[in-house]
Amino acid sequence: MKIIEKERGATPKVKVDYTPVPCMQCTDAPCVKKSSNGSVYRRHDGIVMIDPKKSIGDRDILLNCPHRLIYWNEEKNIPQKCTFCAHLLDNGWKEPRCVESCPSGALVFGDLKIRKAKSLI
Repeated sequence: MKIIEKERGATPKVKVDYTPVPCMQCTDAPCVKKSSNGSVYRRHDGIVMIDPKKSIGDRDILLNCPHRLIYWNEEKNIPQKCTFCAHLLDNGWKEPRCVESCPSGALVFGDLKIRKAKSLI
């Protein structure tokens, strides 16, 4: 996941804010529409994924994200983005690691309409 780091203040009182920016899971995702050979696709649960084998060397995938949240892994020669820990969700986890470990509870995951309805009960 992309993390924006913003530094404020001056020595000795420097403050740093970290803002997580996950994939926006666009409804009509340009990265999916413009992907060649199905290298970017939407799973049955709505999570947009990048196939690490089909996307090798394809830097154009980065340009197809309107939010610029796909980054290039130089070592693996592939584009990558937040996967919402899809591999964990597939194994029964209820939420991604970032949500589970968020100390303030600021991150939420899932259908917000369902979550809101449950909180009203």
